[in-house]
Amino acid sequence: MGINYLLIFVIVLPGLAIGGYLRYRFDGLMDRYSQLENSSSTTAREVGKDFLEEYDLVDISIEETPEGKGNSYDPLDGTVYLNEPEETSIAAVTIAAHEAAHAFQGQRLDRFFRTRSATLPVANLASQLGLILAFAGALFYEPLLFTGIYIYLASLLGASVFLPLEFDAGKRALAFLGKNEVLKGRELREAGKLLRTAALTHLASVAISFFQFLRRLVLVQP
Repeated sequence: MGINYLLIFVIVLPGLAIGGYLRYRFDGLMDRYSQLENSSSTTAREVGKDFLEEYDLVDISIEETPEGKGNSYDPLDGTVYLNEPEETSIAAVTIAAHEAAHAFQGQRLDRFFRTRSATLPVANLASQLGLILAFAGALFYEPLLFTGIYIYLASLLGASVFLPLEFDAGKRALAFLGKNEVLKGRELREAGKLLRTAALTHLASVAISFFQFLRRLVLVQP
């Protein structure tokens, strides 16, 4: 039991703390840059539209986000959803360019992007199944423990494979914002900071899932 709790304090808790800090930092940057207008007075919708037109993605539409959906690109209906399409804040135009970049990925990297979209629900289901089997194994039947661990780790690996898409979308968004002078100078640096933190937050979410899994597993061990 002493070793188990040592594992929590030495490995698990620091991992959770780092992940939590990145999430907190991203939320703080979003709040700050949502209150700063961009100097070009370009709206989020205009940024998304111009990005899509630049890459001749005329079949992609831009709509205001339905309640509960969040900023996203949906490859199933070919739509970029934005929470605040008429906003002109640094955060709004940065997110718009980022989601439009995902639309570019969906069209030009079709097979890879659609594989991502199709496998995410499977990965989520596998992670839940892995948790159930691992905890059942820890409590009742040891062979289930290792089966659950393998399934859970496989689901995390599947999710992490697509993290490069987030970094690529951020890179394309920042290049577009700078080239078209939507953002300039310090604004562009702030957008870069926001996009890098967003990408790291996605990475941290995978790590947090793993550390949460370790913590729960250690706590149910007899």
